[in-house]
Amino acid sequence: MSILPLSTKNLVAYAKNKFGRAFKGVYEIEDGDAPDELIDEIENDHDRKSVYILLLIKDGKNIGHWTTIMTQNKGGKFIGEYFDPMGMMSLPVEVVKLFDDFKYNSKVLQKLSDERCGLYTLREAGRFLRR
Repeated sequence: MSILPLSTKNLVAYAKNKFGRAFKGVYEIEDGDAPDELIDEIENDHDRKSVYILLLIKDGKNIGHWTTIMTQNKGGKFIGEYFDPMGMMSLPVEVVKLFDDFKYNSKVLQKLSDERCGLYTLREAGRFLRR
């Protein structure tokens, strides 16, 4: 039995249901450019923990790769954590600069031929919120 990749609609429905108020939405990052709405949302984020799901799109193709930014206000610091199931750091620098402290996952969980990035991303976001 194979697992199909998640559609945006299914991913959003799951995230809203499981993460509630901590889920801040899905944002497309096309060719490495972060949308202003994402920057504004993160800059104004005062919640204890938040999850932003990102869809990385290259070269205007109608397909992408799911990743996530998880944020936390802790001890007066705004901390960002980036998760890419392929273990790459592909987040635009202007987003990284928004945080007092920042880290990312370098462990490779997904192979190039694997289409389960949405599932990996949702799983990691859930783990983050339970910590």
